[in-house]
Amino acid sequence: MSRRIDPKPLAAIALLMTALSIGAVPPASENHGDERLSSETKAKSRPHVQGDIGLPIVKVAPVYPDRAIKEGIEGHVLLEFVVTETGAVRDVAVLEAKPSGVFERAAIKAALKFKYKPRIVDGEPVATAGVRNRIAFAISDAEEPSSETQEKRHKEAVGDIGLPIVKVAPVYPGHAIKEGIEGHVLLEFVVTETGAVRDAVVLEAQPSGVFEQAALKAVAKFKYKPRTVDGKAVATAGVRNRVAFEISDE
Repeated sequence: MSRRIDPKPLAAIALLMTALSIGAVPPASENHGDERLSSETKAKSRPHVQGDIGLPIVKVAPVYPDRAIKEGIEGHVLLEFVVTETGAVRDVAVLEAKPSGVFERAAIKAALKFKYKPRIVDGEPVATAGVRNRIAFAISDAEEPSSETQEKRHKEAVGDIGLPIVKVAPVYPGHAIKEGIEGHVLLEFVVTETGAVRDAVVLEAQPSGVFEQAALKAVAKFKYKPRTVDGKAVATAGVRNRVAFEISDE
């Protein structure tokens, strides 16, 4: 025997569920308002960034590997690194090298001497990660330039740093005086924002093993007029000075 179901209660339940579903969805205008508020809040909290890193203000050319010159190998290295608050380079990593295993070390050594104008955030210099630079190696770059060309390139690299305003004479090694030895030492170093000298290294010494220590001790006491960029004193890498050792006839 079949049983009849009254349709009126079912219809009432269906209408009630529909009403509940509609009420659970917030109005479109309120949702968009929340999104606008969120974006405005994010914009206010985001720091103001002034300018980009751009190209290095001091770029030192890499030393072309001898093996690559002899074998006629050319290529490039793509580097990524951090530019510090002072504009120096640290944490250098190789992203790409073609060919592999030839130019990486020379590229890294050169990049560590680069100098950048640091990025400014809210008026303060900040470190910037992820800066990239592609260093190319072409055989024409490896050809030995004349002394005049070398001097010109060096001046272009370090800018208008000029000669030291305070230059301390080195102490002549006693054994070199006794043996009548003369020579010179070519040094490369960083001139800081205050004009002091740091990170001095020997590029050339004639004869080797005689005058290096005396030259390093002397140059550490040199004083320069620092280079200025946009009216501010900046550190300058790649500055060179040749310290001569000559025995006077007097």
